[in-house]
Amino acid sequence: MFSATYDDHADPSVGRRGQEAAPKEHAKRVIEALASGHTERSTIEALADAVLNDERVLLALEVREGGPHAMRRAIELAALILADASEARGKLGAG
Repeated sequence: MFSATYDDHADPSVGRRGQEAAPKEHAKRVIEALASGHTERSTIEALADAVLNDERVLLALEVREGGPHAMRRAIELAALILADASEARGKLGAG
């Protein structure tokens, strides 16, 4: 079973509030590389790593692992998802 600890394994460039652009940037690089016909394994692996290091993914994995901190991680995950939804609604209303 995959064993990640959010605090130990999270890449500081992704998965933090305000820095969700990292997976998007990797996705753009993959698409651009595909369009030019020059995709390398490292490009697609960087995209996968960026997604897997996302805060929500790491928290969800910790919840699934169980253990003494599973409920706390579930609360953090729920709060993050609800905050993101609220933020998205705010942006829609501001436009």
